[in-house]
Parts: sequence; C-alpha cells; structure tokens
Amino acid sequence: LVLELAYGKFMTYARLRELLRLPYEVKVEVAHGIVEEALRAARALFGEARPAVAFSGGKSSLAALDIVAQHVPPGELLAYYIDTGNEYPGNAEYVREVAARLGVRLVVARSRVSPWAVWRALGFPRPSRDRYYTPACCAVLKELPAAYVIERYGVNVDFTGIQASEALHRLRSLADYGLVRRTDYVGREAKLRRAIVRAAPVGIWTDADVWRYVRERGLPVNPVYARFGVDRQGCVVCTNHLNWREQLERYRPELARYVEERMREWGVQEARLRLGEVLARLGVGDPRGLYEVYEVAAGAQGGGGPQNMQEPWHALPV
Repeated sequence: LVLELAYGKFMTYARLRELLRLPYEVKVEVAHGIVEEALRAARALFGEARPAVAFSGGKSSLAALDIVAQHVPPGELLAYYIDTGNEYPGNAEYVREVAARLGVRLVVARSRVSPWAVWRALGFPRPSRDRYYTPACCAVLKELPAAYVIERYGVNVDFTGIQASEALHRLRSLADYGLVRRTDYVGREAKLRRAIVRAAPVGIWTDADVWRYVRERGLPVNPVYARFGVDRQGCVVCTNHLNWREQLERYRPELARYVEERMREWGVQEARLRLGEVLARLGVGDPRGLYEVYEVAAGAQGGGGPQNMQEPWHALPV
C-alpha cells in the first residue's frame, strides 16, 4: 500500500478517494511508511538524506512535522516557515514554540516585497478551483522563498502537509504524481537548480484524522483556530478561496471591506502569469536578493530576525 501510494502515478481519482476511507490506524502506519520511503529514495538518488519539513503552523503540517521527527536523528531535521507578511497574529510565535518542543532546527524566510505591493501591481487572485492557476502572490511570497531555503540549506527531501481531502486540485495532484516523487520545482513556478524528493506523509488523511493524531500525541494546537474562528490556518487575506469573504469577515469585517474596495481599484489577476512576468512587473531583477532568511535558536521566543506582522493593518499601503 505504501508503494502504491508513493509511486502510483496516474492512480485513478476513485482509487485515491477509496483510500481516504481507510481506518485511522492504517493511515498512521502508511504515513510512517511514506516518510521511510522518501528518506530511502533520497539516499538512493543523492547518497544521503537531508530532510526538511514545510511548517506553516497549520494542523496538517504539524502532524507531518511530528511524524518525520520520529524518523530523523535529533539535530538533523530542518523545519522552515515562510512568513508571507500575511500571517495571523501569534502564528510565528506558535511555530517557534513547536519547533523548540520537537527539537528541530527552524529557519524563517520572508520576502522584502509586501503582499499589498504584489496585489497593487498585479491584482488580487481570483476565486478559483483551477489546479493550474497559481496566484502571483503565492509564487513570490511562498514558492520562491521556499525554493531559496531548500537550495541554501542543501535540502534534498522535502516533506509537506498536503492532504488529498483538502481540495479537488490536491486530490488530482496526489493521484497523478503519488505521495513521493522526484521534482525540481516548488509549486508551479519556482524552479530548483537540482532535483529533490518531495513527500506528503498525511496525503490520505482527513481533517478528522489530523485532529485525532494531534490530540493523541498531545501536540499543542495553534491558538489561531480558536481565537479567530477559522478552520484553515494560512494567509489572512487570500481571495483565491471561494469563501474568502466569509472567513475574512469572521476575522475582521473592516479588512474584508477594505480588500473589496482595493479589488475594484487594483483589479483581479484573471490568468496565470509566468514568474518572469511577475518579477518584471514588480521591478525585481535578481530574485535572490528578494528574501531574508534566518535561523531561530532553539527555545527563542522573540527576535532573531525580522518581526512577524502583528496585525494586517500594519501592512496596508499608506
């Protein structure tokens, strides 16, 4: 089953949906098997495994981080957090707390370009379920800095918390490529100089599975969920989601109104833009100078680099 999921390229969507109904205990065993297979593949391809986990502070990446940490010796696992400048208050602090608790190295990366600058220049993402549509802000604020971290720290096996149950495009991607694959891209736009192994240990888990795992393992839950009444932790402003107004209004109604006003003024990014065009319209020549990257010392509660945005209003254009 692990090998079927890991390398089941072009698995039917119906088969993957069937696997989403497996018993919880089997899914946990599969997740550990996916981690072991990804590490084995990295050693076979590159001679050694240099693992990292993309940790956003969300529940699924928390579960993935905890599972991977059980297979990697202390001090050898890297967690990286992409601070988009569009984060919920308290998220960065939570990420540091978890990394310290699990004993993993934590690297933080962020763009020197604010999300508001991207939206002003290129328009807001359109609400869409299109799996081939990559918002410009995702490419600049998430994918490129992740690629920068992977290359800077020599990562060759990258674990994510992606779940097939999250969205149709996630299910299709995991069915088409498997839960373990060799790739030289982060997302659809950021091309790496060398190939890596990417794996999704919780790819067949549902949200109920994730919450059960978090509870049974006694892992700290991100306070963002309860504090702001959201069921998905991610960018505060994300107009790519079909229900973005509803979620943003729960957090701050006046911010939702402000975004709607700016959408009318700055427009919407209807078509997928290639990364070169995005950078050109932002006036960025060499993207390597666009990002700040710093490592957080174990147990650090503050400082150690640029401070996370405390409230979205701080990033509003003057």
